[in-house]
Amino acid sequence: MTIQEILAAHTVKRPWSEASRMRCKCGEVVTAETEGQLYALHRAHVAEVLDKHMQDRIDEALIQELESR
Repeated sequence: MTIQEILAAHTVKRPWSEASRMRCKCGEVVTAETEGQLYALHRAHVAEVLDKHMQDRIDEALIQELESR
């Protein structure tokens, strides 16, 4: 999965009837008291997903390098 695909899979759906909640396309629900907190929490969620993706890529590269020896 590319970074662009990850970002596309983690866009926000926000029902206007629920001012204190956001739903990510992946299903993650963020609840906060202010709009700024909502966006900050969602950014943290996306950063966590991207970090995991990058760590998985690093792990795969290390495994391939070790197997090639």
